[in-house]
Amino acid sequence: MCQQFTNSSGNFSSLIIPKPVNEIRSDRMSDIVRKTAVLISVEPNHQIWLTFEKCVTSENKHFVKIYDGPYSTSPLLLSRSGSLSPFSVRSSSNELYVEFPSYYDVTYGITAVYSSINATSEPFILGCGGYIKGEGVISTPTYSANPDIADCFWFLETKNSEDTIVLSNSDFLSYQRMKLISTTARSSEYDHYGRWQNPSPVSTVPPLAESPSLIIHDGWSTEGLVLYDGEAKDQRRAVAYSISNKMMVHLTSPEIREQPAFSWTVSRISTPQCNHTFDGSNGIIKSPNYPLVYSHLSDCRWNIDVKSGLKIRLLFAFFETQDQADFLYVYDGPTVYSKLLLEKSGSITPFEITSTSNQVLLRFLTDANTAFPGFLVVYSTV
Repeated sequence: MCQQFTNSSGNFSSLIIPKPVNEIRSDRMSDIVRKTAVLISVEPNHQIWLTFEKCVTSENKHFVKIYDGPYSTSPLLLSRSGSLSPFSVRSSSNELYVEFPSYYDVTYGITAVYSSINATSEPFILGCGGYIKGEGVISTPTYSANPDIADCFWFLETKNSEDTIVLSNSDFLSYQRMKLISTTARSSEYDHYGRWQNPSPVSTVPPLAESPSLIIHDGWSTEGLVLYDGEAKDQRRAVAYSISNKMMVHLTSPEIREQPAFSWTVSRISTPQCNHTFDGSNGIIKSPNYPLVYSHLSDCRWNIDVKSGLKIRLLFAFFETQDQADFLYVYDGPTVYSKLLLEKSGSITPFEITSTSNQVLLRFLTDANTAFPGFLVVYSTV
């Protein structure tokens, strides 16, 4: 069974073989198999990232083989069998030839997605970079095992073009939760008269290990907007959010290559109903559910559009979100591509800012972890 794909992106999976005429013992179901071949051809001067989201075959018996070219005689890029975690491979040209088994037993088989990217001269190294469409996990490669690993690029994309990508640093979020528990425990070591009580067993949190540096771009180009630069920030970021439905993560080689593995979780936000418009000369904007805690995994936007010639003053009467994870962005204009006036998270005393135009966009993004009351903003024209 053969298939050919010529679109810039797509997906394929093992076919389901019809039930045999003769009865087959249950322990022989995995032997009912046919070889399936797929040829992927994209436009010239591009390469192909291919990701296997599911890969379950009879170990050491039925193999998935990926050839770096248009034929089964092209150089073998990778050969795998068994039950495998998701993995990615990249071609060196604009064509890949893939062979894999199709089974009668649906618990076996493969599911794969692919996308084309601009060609690079860098050789492919397994574990260094990949492609994720939807949800998944980014892990650092084993730098100590391969001295040739330098820069690794991950290409992320949502299945729905209207969704937002959420990239969460799992280690950082765990560290934050431990700090919160420790702070709560230490505060309970005193009674309401300020007298010392028996200390809690949870009182200190070990420092977080230094993670590899990463640069996050919106879109799939190094020319795209930098969403986060790990080398330029004084404080590490727990979560990053996309503006479009694509994100590129650039992992740079650490100076110390003997490091523990780090991972980032890729998820999505889909809240198209959370959009609001204000055109009055004054008003109040509140985070969802305020003064109760806001919802997880939300992308809410408030557009303020007042008469031409006026400016907009925003008074933040209350502000408390999960630090370095749940962010409010304020743009000096009507879109997320307007000039950024404010980027805040955490607990902040009242403050105010003023736009330079008659339009402002507020965007509030939350992850799947701890929630707080959020914010209360009073706006007026000046």
